Amino acid sequence: MNSTLDFVEADGHFTSSVNTALLIQTADCIPIMIASPNQVMAVHAGWRSVAAGILSNAEKCLTSKPQEIWIGPHIQFDNFEVGRDVAAKILHSCGKNIDESKFTKSHPDSSKVFLNLQEVVLCQLTTLFPLAQIHPTRLNTYTDPQYNSYRRDGAG
Repeated sequence: MNSTLDFVEADGHFTSSVNTALLIQTADCIPIMIASPNQVMAVHAGWRSVAAGILSNAEKCLTSKPQEIWIGPHIQFDNFEVGRDVAAKILHSCGKNIDESKFTKSHPDSSKVFLNLQEVVLCQLTTLFPLAQIHPTRLNTYTDPQYNSYRRDGAG
């Protein structure tokens, strides 16, 4: 066993090693923990990675189907505003025949919408892992000061 750790920046990692903890640090993005019988995986699901298919890529790394999936605190529907172009990219990741009203609601600025990123993630997870028990959350990083929020506090 190595006495030093090599740190690599990534949006996900997994292990099948016993007594090994995984960590994902987020500030409005969605932290996802996936547990299968012989692996555990941590995924940092920001809008770009969700649109790019990070959960499909995560599924390819698993050697068995997950039994449980936990979604951690993140920016919630009422606070996650994005441009319509960004919303279209994200929604495209759920397939072609989706009901957009399930994922978005109007914004005072007509060039933007509020987007339910958790609902998009749930759509992807239930498609990829239909038998897994998924535990979503209502904890909102934007409104709860105990959590980091890039949109509330900035990069600092």
